[in-house]
Amino acid sequence: VRLLACDSACTPLGEGFVAAARLGALVGALERHRPGGATDLGAALRQALGQLRGRDPLRRGHVVIIGDGVATAGERRPGRVASLLRGELRRTPARVSAVGLGTSVDALMLRTLSRAGGGVYVPYTPGLSARGQALRLFAELSGAALERPELTLPAGFSEIVPRRLPTLRHGQELFVAARLSRPIKGVAVLHGSLQGRSHRQLFTLDVKPGLDPAAAFVPRLWAQLALEDRSASAARASGAEARRQRAAVVQLSRRYRLLSRYASLLV
Repeated sequence: VRLLACDSACTPLGEGFVAAARLGALVGALERHRPGGATDLGAALRQALGQLRGRDPLRRGHVVIIGDGVATAGERRPGRVASLLRGELRRTPARVSAVGLGTSVDALMLRTLSRAGGGVYVPYTPGLSARGQALRLFAELSGAALERPELTLPAGFSEIVPRRLPTLRHGQELFVAARLSRPIKGVAVLHGSLQGRSHRQLFTLDVKPGLDPAAAFVPRLWAQLALEDRSASAARASGAEARRQRAAVVQLSRRYRLLSRYASLLV
């Protein structure tokens, strides 16, 4: 393990990589470190991945971002930082995950980077002790994960969200929503890479459109997932495409009266 404290630049804490038994010394060094007040995520990821160069290529490195994800220096848009990350990963293959900490977390940034890095995003759970959070983090980062997952649905579904699935941890719950105008029977296929091998799982579907009052929340659930998906697309895009995606987010926010990254105050 190697620990870097990063603001506008990164400061290595300790000398080189250390065994788990010596992590206490790193924690003490972190407590004594004075933060610089700015965050350049692109530079931090570049330096962190640079620490992995020259190591055994058969042992894939893992970079974990721990923080609020708010970039205040360098590239600050999630899509631009993710593009920088993908460029670094072509030089240094590794897995990048993120843990959200703080009172104001940029979840979109951390989620975008973890997806670009083939890792997982672990949000902070309020009320959970530091030990409990650490155990949860260890379980989710060290467990089996389905990488590059894709979901194929039967014909008849439209406007499926999310369009790009994140890396899925073992036992993770994932909501996928779509529109339909007729009854559909068929099989959904989830496939991806699990521990370096192709993995495929089938799910039998038998769904019918209806107006059940108990399901009145479903349209807003679809809209919320669509907002998150289009916000992520806007973060990755640039120019006219980014403007188009932002306009779609605002339109959905107004129609369903939901808050979003680009429409945070509705009256």
